[in-house]
Amino acid sequence: MRALPVLASWAALLLSSLATASDRPERVISLDLCSDWLLAHYAEPSQILALSPLSASYKGPIDTTSYALHDGSLEQLISLNPDLIVVGQYNAWLLRERLTALGYPVKILTLPQTLAAVDEQNSTLLSWLSPEQPYEAQYQPAPPLSEDAPLLLKLGSNGIATGLDTFENQLLEQIGFRNYSDHSGYAAIDLEGVIASPPDRLLIAAPQSPALANLVFDHPIWKQLLKPQQIYSSDDWRWQCPGPWTFKLIEELRAWR
Repeated sequence: MRALPVLASWAALLLSSLATASDRPERVISLDLCSDWLLAHYAEPSQILALSPLSASYKGPIDTTSYALHDGSLEQLISLNPDLIVVGQYNAWLLRERLTALGYPVKILTLPQTLAAVDEQNSTLLSWLSPEQPYEAQYQPAPPLSEDAPLLLKLGSNGIATGLDTFENQLLEQIGFRNYSDHSGYAAIDLEGVIASPPDRLLIAAPQSPALANLVFDHPIWKQLLKPQQIYSSDDWRWQCPGPWTFKLIEELRAWR
């Protein structure tokens, strides 16, 4: 008679395994660039049905050239018949609403506003793609900044400086820098003010291109104010879409600091 409970237990385990397997999507599509990169990082290649057309135009953390791209039209997305559609919080509003109304499973990723939320985003996406796979958190709270922590100026194209009350400012403080810019949000740099009171470090975050917007980085004043080891150049995309590469960037900047 003991065989019956044993058989029942094995049957329950089998049914649980089948249920988990059936929850795993096999035809996944993303509707925006950040979702493309996250999907390419966390999904099995066989799960990815198509990425957004933006992946063909922008360099990112992962080579996506081997994946198919959709054209962003409702007609093509319906013809692909995905079993999961991933989109960022502020992207493809009309398209995702129409797909939802037609009964397609659209999942929305919330844009992280803190480093802890980056972990939440990554864990959420992984739970959609592989429900049985655990996520290992990467965020660790940093100690309070010291008053003598170096002042860092983060500068983007067109001389736009990153100020307080931004996601990037939290990242800089996580590394151990104080923000040179004391304004809130983003604002054009006051070059005369920088000359009068220079930062301890300069972080350049801009596309690697000869655009007019990047001429500010060629100004000779930087070489007069700072030594080469006090200047760090970072690809612009590393700051655009928070993801697992955000924590890698923190490690690299800590080593530079």
